Formats: sequence, C-alpha cells, structure tokens
Amino acid sequence: MLLVKKMVKRLHCRQHYSTKEKETMVSCLLISLISSG
Repeated sequence: MLLVKKMVKRLHCRQHYSTKEKETMVSCLLISLISSG
C-alpha cells in the first residue's frame, strides 16, 4: 500500500514538474526527500 502511494506521488511530481511551478517543484523535492529518506 505504501509503495503504491509513493509511486502515485512520484507520478504526480513529474506532472507538476513539467508545469514548472515553483511551489509544486518545492513540494515535489520535499516529497522525494521524505520518500527516499
């Protein structure tokens, strides 16, 4: 279950990253750090 949620978050991250919005980029970095750490 947790792995699925992480994958979904990463997919959303990539979508937000393509929009190049600073806020979403920052949140993406935080999510990636939390998921990796």
